[in-house]
Amino acid sequence: MVKNINDHEQDIQMLLIKTHDEMVSLYKEIKEKDSKKKTFLTKRENEILYWASTGKTYMEISTILDIKTPTVKFHMGKIVNKIGALNAKHAISLAIESGVISAPLL
Repeated sequence: MVKNINDHEQDIQMLLIKTHDEMVSLYKEIKEKDSKKKTFLTKRENEILYWASTGKTYMEISTILDIKTPTVKFHMGKIVNKIGALNAKHAISLAIESGVISAPLL
């Protein structure tokens, strides 16, 4: 078996180089997609998602942001659709996993 490996040493090295190059390329592609994910929410959607992730209710979020509760629900619906979640809790979970949530600038 060692003889077979030695006979194909150059082929194996080339395969490893190509595999490495492909992995680096895929890594860069994934990082680029992740950075785009972080910017696809509006400022208001990010604020609502952030406060919801801290456990605030829609009513509490509306008070914090000085908007009406139906407006919070409207934006959360948009967030759910953009993230591809089943509901608000799922959206929060997905956002936390992917690092989409960021604290709003005060």
